[in-house]
Formats: sequence, C-alpha cells, structure tokens
Amino acid sequence: MLSEELQNKILEFFYKFWCENPFSFISLFNYNDGLDEKIDKKVIEVNAKILVDNGLILPRSTLRFNTRITYNGIFLIESKRFTPDITFRKDILEKLHVQFLENHENYVNVHHIADEVELTFPQIQRNIQMLNYMGLIETRKVLSGFQSARINAHGIKYLERPSILEQMKVVMTSSYAILFMLESQLREFLKNTLIGEYGDNWWKNGVTKGVRDDVSKLKLQYNNNENDINYTLFPHLRKIIMKDNNWKKLYEPIFKTQRRIIARLEELEPIRNKIAHSRLLNNEEIMKLEIFYNEITRMIYPD
Repeated sequence: MLSEELQNKILEFFYKFWCENPFSFISLFNYNDGLDEKIDKKVIEVNAKILVDNGLILPRSTLRFNTRITYNGIFLIESKRFTPDITFRKDILEKLHVQFLENHENYVNVHHIADEVELTFPQIQRNIQMLNYMGLIETRKVLSGFQSARINAHGIKYLERPSILEQMKVVMTSSYAILFMLESQLREFLKNTLIGEYGDNWWKNGVTKGVRDDVSKLKLQYNNNENDINYTLFPHLRKIIMKDNNWKKLYEPIFKTQRRIIARLEELEPIRNKIAHSRLLNNEEIMKLEIFYNEITRMIYPD
C-alpha cells in the first residue's frame, strides 16, 4: 500500500499547483493530475498521510479537504533538479538590495520588482514567498498575496555567497571528474588483466557474448572506433568480473569476495546515471562516490 513512487507523484502534484497558485489550497482529490486513476483513493490518501507526517504537506483534518505543500516539501522537490526560480530569487534579492541602499526603510512594491525582472504574477509571488520562508526578506501582505517587500541583513549576506548554481557547478564538476577517473581506471585494469590472461583474443575470450553485443550496438550508435572496453557500463564491468574463468583466475585475489565489488558497482550505477543525465547528487551520493572511488582504486592499484 505504501509506495515511495506514489508519494513522489503526490508531492509533485502539490508542487506544480503551488507554482501556479502559491497562496491557494487544493484537495488531492480535485483531480488526479499525473496520478494513476486506477489507484484506489484510500491508497493515495495513506501515502499522502506519510507526506503530512514528514512535514512535506500541511496537515488538515482530512486530505479530502484543501491543503498545500510546505516549505520543506518545496525544498525537497527543488533539491532533485535545477529550477529557474533559483535564479529569479537572486534577481529579486539584487533588486531589493539596490532599493535598500537608497533607503533602508522603504518596502518595494512587488509589481515593480516583477516588471524589472520580467516575471509573471505567480512567479513573483511564489519566489517572494520562498525568500520570506528563507528569512531573507521582510514582507507586507494583502489578501491576494504579497504587496511589498524589502531585503534584510540575512538577505544581504546571502547575496555575498556564491550562487547556488555556482556551488552546484563546482560539486557536479568534481563528481564527474571522480566518476570519469574511476570508470577509466577500472576499464584499463580489466583490459590489462584480460590481455595478460588471453592475449590478443582477450575481448572474445574474456568478455561474455551479451556484453560484446551491447558494446557493438553502442559503437554503431556513436559511430566511433574507440577500443571496445571504453563503451562498457557498470553492469558490463560486473559481468566481466563475475565471468567464471575471470573471477577465479584474475579477480578473486584482488577483490576477495564478489559481494563486495558487485555491491559497490551496483550502488555506483544510479549515481552514474544521475551525472549522465545532469541531475544533482545529494550529499550522501557525493560521499559514496568519493569513498567507493578510493576503495576500488586501492584494490586495483594497491601500490
């Protein structure tokens, strides 16, 4: 009955509605936008209750009544991908900072800010709301939303830091470099050990037919004449290591147990996929990548 995938869909539902109507509430059962209509409403409600318990949706007497995503829920969604709102928020802060330097007591009409940074009404309202949640601005509010705002000391200090996009760029560039070195070194290690065992026929005798077929398809797709081993992915590397003759003769003395190296490669695979598709890594994934890189390279190059 509990499903993390369904919970993510529900949270995305509320996030999408918040983007369009930052001050409005909605019932989860008004319409199943993005949800499978075949799913029993009770199942949806149980999974939504998990989001409420985790502070990602506002608690209501029942989820059949109107509710909305919380500050924590918004941050969770935005931590998984880049949103242009991050840039909009900095632009808004910079405009407010200019006004602050001219007169630190003045509040600025949010409609004037929207015109200057070319944002729609929902865009300016939801980003003013988030800056307010983050404690970076002070606001004055009317029934229809925010009327005016001004930057505070926390907002000024926030502007002095590297942008979130710049911070993400540094982290992802470093993660890509670590992944590239790990894949390159592991491929080169496997290639050298297979050549040492099988000579010129290392690719045919040391690699399973399934892996060879996959690599042939990839080479056709990219129309490149690089060495076959350079087209292998983590699942392919696992199969090369686990191949009966290879494991006993070549890799058991290095990795000791299959469970250890196979588990590492399996855990690295989703991290590699995230990097390949330009998705952000979380702190746990960044640490795991660094730890596994050091661990695997120490095993294949002990000196």
